[in-house]
Amino acid sequence: KNLLIIGMAVMVSAFLIAWFQRGLSAAMIFSFVIAGIGYSVVLVNLYPYMMELSDPEKLGKNTGIFNNAMMVAMVITPILSGWLSDLYTLRSLFPYCMSAIVVSTVFLFFIKEKAKPES
Repeated sequence: KNLLIIGMAVMVSAFLIAWFQRGLSAAMIFSFVIAGIGYSVVLVNLYPYMMELSDPEKLGKNTGIFNNAMMVAMVITPILSGWLSDLYTLRSLFPYCMSAIVVSTVFLFFIKEKAKPES
């Protein structure tokens, strides 16, 4: 859970840096690299974290819900981001990305972890 939060914080900070850049600069490219690192940290740890928190009896159901949520996000995001970039500019995508990450981070704080057995 902590790695997910760290990865999301890295992405938000990278998009914040990119948002204030004018044009394609070295700082913007560097921020994209940093955002990619944060994204890889989240992506590598998200599915195993979901599997770890699932009950063995509900594992298939939870995996299906996870995959459906990912597919809905993959359908909605291009529509919303295209609408925003048409309505404003391409720079509006940075606040859109940051707000989506912040919302997902807030939901992450509501996840209750399983009690670890004492040894």
